[in-house]
Formats: sequence, structure tokens, C-alpha cells
Amino acid sequence: MAYSKMNSKSRKKNKPSVLVVTCDAGGAEVIAAYVKKHAHEKNFHSYVAGPAVRIFRRLELPFHLIEDSRRVIARIVREHANSQYVLCGLPGWMTSIELRALKESKQIGLKTIAYVDSWAFYREAFGYPKREWQRNLPDEIWVGDRYALSLVQRDLKRRARLIPNQYFANIRERYRKRRRALPPPDRILFLSSVPLRTNSVLSFLLSSLAHTGSRKQVRIRFHPADNRTRYDALIHRYRGKVRVEKSAEEDIANDLGGAALVVGMETVALAAAAQCGIRAVSILPRGGKKVLPFREIARMRLPATNNRFTKLIA
Repeated sequence: MAYSKMNSKSRKKNKPSVLVVTCDAGGAEVIAAYVKKHAHEKNFHSYVAGPAVRIFRRLELPFHLIEDSRRVIARIVREHANSQYVLCGLPGWMTSIELRALKESKQIGLKTIAYVDSWAFYREAFGYPKREWQRNLPDEIWVGDRYALSLVQRDLKRRARLIPNQYFANIRERYRKRRRALPPPDRILFLSSVPLRTNSVLSFLLSSLAHTGSRKQVRIRFHPADNRTRYDALIHRYRGKVRVEKSAEEDIANDLGGAALVVGMETVALAAAAQCGIRAVSILPRGGKKVLPFREIARMRLPATNNRFTKLIA
């Protein structure tokens, strides 16, 4: 037993260390899945905040809390200056944590890597249109699919490294297991998203179902940062005409398992549905911008007629 413990400690010391800093939900999902997959290869020292806390807890990954403070982040980076690299998500709109971590790491010569979890707003994430925003770019950019590979080259004029998206891979695996245990899917899964307002999209969906007399149930899956009461007035308006429920599932694979159709805006969860082979429809309100490059996703734009939606999902 003593030898086993010593051997385990020795292996842990020999593994390279990696500093992980993440906050935004999308990036945290991808990075947490990567950390879980490669925990046997490296010593990950994870510092998380915001939605990332819930994600790391769900995966039972060790972590430290981090605050959006230049002084605090600079101290953490210095404490892990001997790391092989620092791994961050794409800087998000909620905080400056990832961007601060990249800046502080670059100042002390620590290799910086950003794992891109989306397909748009790359330049804005790193500070564009501010002057010299390119200085915020990391030493290396990771992407999880061929679409992002070409988009990074186009928008950032940088080559990216293809690291398979373990978050999507895990969803596909859990979805297939879930499907085998369930009857044929018959519900519509609606994906809420923030900061974009999706009330008009849900209103159109419920109106279309009421217009056609469909008996399909609609389940609403909320974004982690969303307000779960935001659609209450709409749900009340269509009570008795369309069955609507709010999902309490932590795991998106459980919601996807019972879905015959997934409807949303340009959210990463819609891409996950398409990759599972589920019929997925992106409905954009006036002024909404297409960001998902997946050809498997059907598209329409509001204003539209109920009949058009019926034909799209037929």
C-alpha cells in the first residue's frame, strides 16, 4: 500500500501542470469536458466563476473560485508560472476573467491557449474594435470542428489547432443511451438563450402549434444564466391550447432524448441537437444574426406564417 501511494504521488509530480481559467457557460462546458477526459495526463489547476462553477461541480472536477479582479488574477497566474500553459475559454460577455488571465499570462511569458466554443464574434471577444486588440490574442487557438477551423483563419488571420470537442462527444454518447431507454420521441424542445431575447420565437412556435391544433408538448430548456419566469405570460396565454412545461434537467442529453424536434435561435445547444441527428430548426427574429454554420440546421426568419413553419417541420 505504501509503495502504491508513493508511486501515485510520483506519477502526479511527473505530469505537467496546466492552469485553467473559465467563466462563460459555453467555454466552460467544452473545457470541463476536456479536463475530465485528460485528467490522467496532466495536473489541471482550475479557477472558475459564474456558470462554470455549476458545470465543474456537475462533473465532480476540483476547482478554486476566482473573482474578476486584475490583482487577484495576476497573483494566481504568478503562482502557476511554471505551468505548461494556461487554458481559457473564448472571453465572454459576462466578465473579463478570461481576457485578464490571458493578458497576465502573456506578460510573464506563460504560454496561452484559448479554446473556441462558438462560431462568431471572435474578434470582439479579444477586444475589437479597440486599438491593438490583436495583442490580446493567445499564442494558440483550439477549435472543436472544421467550421471553426476555417472561421478562425478568416476572422483572426490565425491558424487554429483542431482538438475534438469532448463536450459534444459526451452529449452524443449520453443521448444514444437515453434514446434506447425511451419510447419514440414526440415533444418539441425549445432552447432559450441569452442575452438575445427569444420571446418572439417562442410566441411564434406556440401560435403555430395552436393554429394547427397540434397535440405535441413543448418543453422549455433554459440557458444557465436565464430567468425562468421570462415566458410565464406566454405560457399562460396559450394554456389549454398548447401543453408547455419547463425543464428541470441538468443534462441536456435527457431533454434531447425525448425530442422529435428542437427549436431555438443561434445557440450552441442547437448545434448539439443537430450533431445528435435530431431535426433542428433555427428561428431568428427581426435583426437576428446567423452564427451557426451547421448545414444540418433548418432555418427560417420572423415574421413568418404558421403554414411556413408547418411545412418546415413536416
